[in-house]
Amino acid sequence: GTDYTYQITNNINAGDAIVTVTGMGNYDATTTQTENFTIKKREITLTAGSSSQTYNGQPLTNGTVTVTSGEVASNQTFHATVAGTITNAGSVDNVITSATVTADADGADVTANYIITTQKGTLTITKVTPEVELNKETAAIDFENTVTFDATPKSSPAINGTWQVTSSSTAHVTVAEYENSATDNTAKTFTLEGRSATTEAVTITVTFTPSDTHNYNIATKTLTITQVNKINATLPTQIIAHSSTYNGQSHTITVSNDQVGGNIVYSYSLDGGNTWSDWSSIKPERTEAGRTDIKIKVAGDSNHNDSSEATS
Repeated sequence: GTDYTYQITNNINAGDAIVTVTGMGNYDATTTQTENFTIKKREITLTAGSSSQTYNGQPLTNGTVTVTSGEVASNQTFHATVAGTITNAGSVDNVITSATVTADADGADVTANYIITTQKGTLTITKVTPEVELNKETAAIDFENTVTFDATPKSSPAINGTWQVTSSSTAHVTVAEYENSATDNTAKTFTLEGRSATTEAVTITVTFTPSDTHNYNIATKTLTITQVNKINATLPTQIIAHSSTYNGQSHTITVSNDQVGGNIVYSYSLDGGNTWSDWSSIKPERTEAGRTDIKIKVAGDSNHNDSSEATS
């Protein structure tokens, strides 16, 4: 049979507990033995939640707290308060400011039985990148002519700012003067000017700088000028034939020197236009009686195609 009885006291909460053994039966009931033992505190780690979002003008919070190490005793519940909020781009700590544990049965505070370690979370807001919308992505320009395009900044939340438009080769394409203010969701027209002919592409970079660069990224878009086309040279305004009676002197046509886009060249025929000489910058002359037919054109330069031909 059992020759003793025992009683345990202070054995619920963390700390020193007592077990007392008392003899019975074959043992003297006045004989007792008392021993102490310790109930350790339960260790748990609580971690605050982390969140991130792109800037939208609204505050970011996260009140979530989870047990990431250890566990709460059965029939008990932890409670935690978190202090962390951010509205503009950047990062802040999401900190647990208080933590308690209560018994489910009666709501008694049993926090003293725990060693609670807290870990902070992080709240992060990243910058938003606006969109630059162009009404065209490629275009060609003629020499000494222009082409226009529209640029529109779009962002949410809406933001105004400034424009900058640059050319990768100002020798070939330049940007006409413009007023650089930019209004959200409002198109602005820019003008490009062809400065010299080229078959190589020229990149036009359109940059939108938001007025709030803390919360918004700078945005860019490019437009490609595929080439700057040559234009046609133009003939002199005066081309006057010569007709006279033989006098032993050489004669030729009269040509004004106001052509555009290159040098004047000539070709002539002595057989009524059946055959023609090669083109030459030397103006043909005639001394003997008879007829010389002369063709004239402007041989284009680096920015001009050859002009049409005129016959005198």
